[in-house]
Amino acid sequence: MNLRLVTPCDPAAHDIPVEGVQETQRFTGTTDATGRAVFTVPVGCYRMGMGQPPAGTRPVPEGMHTLFVTRAGEAVEGSFRFQDAGWPPVCSTETIVNDLAAGGELYAGQADPALAQLRDCEGTWGVISWNTPGDTQRIVHHNFERWTTYVAFPHDTCWTEATRAGVPERLRPYFNC
Repeated sequence: MNLRLVTPCDPAAHDIPVEGVQETQRFTGTTDATGRAVFTVPVGCYRMGMGQPPAGTRPVPEGMHTLFVTRAGEAVEGSFRFQDAGWPPVCSTETIVNDLAAGGELYAGQADPALAQLRDCEGTWGVISWNTPGDTQRIVHHNFERWTTYVAFPHDTCWTEATRAGVPERLRPYFNC
C-alpha cells in the first residue's frame, strides 16, 4: 500500500485540483494479517493506492482514492473495496443505490435499497427503479469510481447517442428513437 503526498491542495476543504498536482513525498507499507497498514504522515492531501492486489482478490475499480490530514497527529482511515465473498458485487442493487445516494442523485425515499429493483445489468451499465410514486426508472453507468445516472425516465436520448456513450446492445429496448 502507498500514500502519495500531493501539492497544491487544500486538506481542510478536501480538495485536490484536477491538473497541475505533483507528488512531493511517497510513503509505502505492507498490510498486516487484518489488511491494515498504519502510516504517520504530515498534514496534507494524499492519494492512496495499492501495488499488487492480494492473490485471489478482485478490487472494485473506484478511481483515485484520497485522504486528507488536516491536523498534526490526526487519525484518518482509508479503505479499498473488493468483490470478494461477503461484499456485494459491483453491479448490485445495494452498491448502485449507495453510490447514487452518495452522489446526491436520488430523490427523497429512493435511497432505501429495499425499495429498489435492479432490472438489468451488463458490465458497467444497469437499469434500476424504485417502488415509489412516479417514474423512477433510470439507466446507470459505473464510471470506475462510482455509479452515476446516465438517463432518467422519461428521456429523449436516442440509441445512436447511447451507443456512442458505450451503452450495450442489450439495453436498446430502453431507448425510443
